[in-house]
Order: sequence, then structure tokens, then C-alpha cells
Amino acid sequence: MAAELGIAPDKVRLHQDYYEIWKTVNLKEVDPGLEKFDKILFPPQVRTVRDRKSFVPWHQDEAYMLALGPAAPKEVITVFLPLNDNPKQHPSLVFAHHPNQGTVAHITRPGYLLNSFDLPTMEKPDPSACLTPELQFGDVYIFGKHVLHQTWFPNEAFEPRLSMEFRVTTAASMISGKDYYDLKTHSFVLKE
Repeated sequence: MAAELGIAPDKVRLHQDYYEIWKTVNLKEVDPGLEKFDKILFPPQVRTVRDRKSFVPWHQDEAYMLALGPAAPKEVITVFLPLNDNPKQHPSLVFAHHPNQGTVAHITRPGYLLNSFDLPTMEKPDPSACLTPELQFGDVYIFGKHVLHQTWFPNEAFEPRLSMEFRVTTAASMISGKDYYDLKTHSFVLKE
């Protein structure tokens, strides 16, 4: 099912070279509040969105973190990186604009083991309250675990999107036995 939904297998995801881009990044320069997020979970999510079936419906990343139980960090932000030359010509993300968003209740879509969370129809954001910022090549979205978002494209026909998603956490939220890339030392660490 993962391959059918465009989720890359471990042989694609397990490359440490993906983390080379982080050697010149300082999240504090993006927002001083992000300074504590200095541990990147290994490996990243690599995804190819080929068709509407591989779109992820409305959700908060926290729903997926909670589903992992004790294997998930308590604090996490997502860095979404499109890899196509012209991102606006490919599916991207749409965000619900709600500055004080807390946790919302999700439903589980029947028949989906992956991309399984959605919102009840009555809870889905009003399209007029949604943001679809256009990314240029090299741009990223950085957003927190409570931000409601979904895969989006305005037209039925589209070219496939290739993207990576890095989950970034804090030292206090690291999980024992997990691998991380440390943004302070620029090295891989295993939480003991």
C-alpha cells in the first residue's frame, strides 16, 4: 500500500546524504522560537504524489505521532521540501488558517493503513479560511504538529510531485533507540 500511495521504501529513505542540506540551515534565523528544535528524525519521508489516491486528506501531524504511541516524540515540527523544479506546477499543501489551533479529533478512513486520518465533514476547514502559499524551487514549508493541512492541487490533471518531509524535534523529546541528525554538531546520534 505504501508504494501505491507514493511512499518511498527504506532503500530510498535510508540515505544520510539527504541531511547535507541541513549543514547551512539555522532554524533560529527562520523564527527564534524554533531554536529548541535541533534534532531531525532519521529517516525522512520521501513521497511521490502521482494521483488523487495518494493525496493526504485533512489532518494534523500530531494524529500520526499519537498513533505511534511511545515511539513518537512529544514535540515535533515538519519541514516539507518539494523537489520538483517548479513546485507550483505540482500538488502541494493547503493549510487551514487558525493561529490558535489545538488538537482536533480525527476519523480513520476505512481501508487505509496509511494516510488513514481525516476530519469529519462538518469539521473540515472553510476554503475561504485556507492558505495555499506558492513555493519556488528551494523553498520549504515549516509548520507545527497542530496545523491542519492536506495535499492540494487546483486541477484534476497534474504532473507527479516528488517531496521530502523532515520531522524535527527537541532534545527533551528524543526517543531511546531512535536515530537523529543533530543540527548543533551536524552528526548522526542514537538516543541511548
